[in-house]
Amino acid sequence: MRVREESGTGKAPADKRMRLERADAQPPPAPPLPPALLAYARALLQRALDEVQSKLALELGPPRLPICALVDHLALLTACPAAGAHAESFRLAVKSLSGALRGRWELADALLLSATLSLPDALAQATEHREASDRARRVIGGHHQALRLQVVARADARQSAEVAWSAAVSNTAALEDYAEAASTTGRRSFVREAQSWCADTARGFFFSQGAAKAAVKSHKRLHFARAGAPLPAHEADAMEAALDAEVTAALRDSHLPRLLDIGSCHDPWRALSSHFEARAAA
Repeated sequence: MRVREESGTGKAPADKRMRLERADAQPPPAPPLPPALLAYARALLQRALDEVQSKLALELGPPRLPICALVDHLALLTACPAAGAHAESFRLAVKSLSGALRGRWELADALLLSATLSLPDALAQATEHREASDRARRVIGGHHQALRLQVVARADARQSAEVAWSAAVSNTAALEDYAEAASTTGRRSFVREAQSWCADTARGFFFSQGAAKAAVKSHKRLHFARAGAPLPAHEADAMEAALDAEVTAALRDSHLPRLLDIGSCHDPWRALSSHFEARAAA
């Protein structure tokens, strides 16, 4: 940059040189992000927060870090001179953070509700969360595809299913990677929620007349198929009463439904031992 030389000295004034040096040291300002992208970010993060509060049955009022302020801070945190690079960096940060808020409810609480975690630290954790999730998806999907291809190839060669399967699962390194990826996925909040739903639904079926009614209905169909006439009502009622008595006795003796978890990678049902007597079979 040029300045008019100080008369008689051939040098720029010292105060002007200092101002110019400071100006040269500052990076150029980042261009503003498109309004549509900012609106998308606010909507995505708000949905993530609403989902977390709904799943945890929280009624805490507005978060300590409002979503609008969060988006503004993210825009500053990802700022860079190139407009395209800034938008892409911002979009990736929003995607990482929204996914982490849904997958790790404790992070949502620390960042937005209790405000005990700074945004840079939260973003670092969110990025780590996204990268681990992406790797788990690649490993699990790739392993399933490899198994299918190996089994199909050996089946085409007229080998037995046992031989094909044994060969497909002989790669212990791949199995270890798969188990690690499955454990990573299994720790996600939405996965634990889904398992709790399964456990509650199964317990309701077995211990709230669901299984008894299903057994009676099946017996009615079998009776009609054999006799060509409906099962008498008094027999159906007697059968359902007997099954209800068995359920009552099982509850009294603290008997639990037995669950065989076939293909288990990290024995997720053990954490729900109050609902099942679970056994994992790899």
